[in-house]
Amino acid sequence: MKLSLKMALVVLGLGISATSMAAPNDWNQYRGVDRHHHQAQPVPKAPPKWSNSNHDRDRYVNFRKGDRLPNQYRDNRYHVSNWRSSRLSAPPRGYHWVRADHRYLLVSNSNHRIYAVR
Repeated sequence: MKLSLKMALVVLGLGISATSMAAPNDWNQYRGVDRHHHQAQPVPKAPPKWSNSNHDRDRYVNFRKGDRLPNQYRDNRYHVSNWRSSRLSAPPRGYHWVRADHRYLLVSNSNHRIYAVR
């Protein structure tokens, strides 16, 4: 009986040592989130900048109804003359459409206030 007990302990010891040696190299068993835990996180994109000049480069514009249109967008090149092709309604008398930062703004001619953002 002593011989069989010794044999069982030797077999058990070899089995444990064999599994401990195989475990660190066995990466095929990892699935899901834990496998990709150490990958770099994606860098979020910065919002579009509203100016190409160096001194205004870090300023962003969030257009809201009631705000004044920034001076840069008061130039005629931002004025939307063919509002039908952009699927906009006709501007009321005293207003005009402006395209700025991929948005359309309905702006007053007199005080440059924004009355609609599309």
